[in-house]
Amino acid sequence: MKIDTYMLAMMPIAYLVNQDDAFDRLREQPDEIEPVYREVINTGVLGYQLFTYQALTGSNYSQEVQRLVREYQLIVLDREHRAGDVLKKTLDLIEGALGAGTVSIPAAGGNIEVPVEMNVALALLLKEPASPDYSSNASQQIYRIGADVDWCFARYLSRGREEILRIFSPMLAQTDLDRDSAPGLL
Repeated sequence: MKIDTYMLAMMPIAYLVNQDDAFDRLREQPDEIEPVYREVINTGVLGYQLFTYQALTGSNYSQEVQRLVREYQLIVLDREHRAGDVLKKTLDLIEGALGAGTVSIPAAGGNIEVPVEMNVALALLLKEPASPDYSSNASQQIYRIGADVDWCFARYLSRGREEILRIFSPMLAQTDLDRDSAPGLL
């Protein structure tokens, strides 16, 4: 199947806007996390899913296609949902958090590898103004996070990533890019 860059960008949006909120959809237990985290979790998971999808387009096509997909997604989400600026900041936070790499914690039985989603969860909890743990004073931020909130958020992010990979990896592997067809949104 041939597809253009704009259609490629819209596929995850069409899927995600028709899903329940990530806060409800990805939780395993009803009391897993307090509702005050709903907004930061929904925005963070959406951003992480889009980031994951964008990375898939980069690995399946090229970095230029990945850049175009991101730009199209932000334009459309801003036009339709007034969310482009918030998601751009969220995507930037995610990219920075993933740039930190994996963290290894020494323990009695050997080193424990902390999932990269923990970096993302902490970045969003501490630097996203929608988070109840956000503070402009960086030295006090880490003490504001409730017990296990960061780990729970990291699990939501991981489930969201897995959902996008499960749905779109096979689809992108079978899709050819029509490089001559791209709408003039940019």
